Amino acid sequence: MEKALVEELINFDLKGKTIAQFCCNNGRELLSLYKMGAVYGVGFDIAENQISFANMTAKKLQMKVKSKLVCKLPRHFKCSNQPMVASVYAAKAVDNELH
Repeated sequence: MEKALVEELINFDLKGKTIAQFCCNNGRELLSLYKMGAVYGVGFDIAENQISFANMTAKKLQMKVKSKLVCKLPRHFKCSNQPMVASVYAAKAVDNELH
């Protein structure tokens, strides 16, 4: 992750939290947040191969990760190349999806 983003995220106490990221691509940022204390997360992306890669990486690292493929997004919706952390708290909707 970019240094500025890491510095910003340090202000959040991620220990024990559930996180979510839209446009997660290969899950790089999402997986990095586990090093900051997050215990569970979900990544959303429209590219099935990227979701598969994220799950494979998490498995190799023995991380408890849930990635979900979202493929019915509007055509004008674009995933940015910049990390976009949508949530750093245990949102009820995400928590229900994970368990």
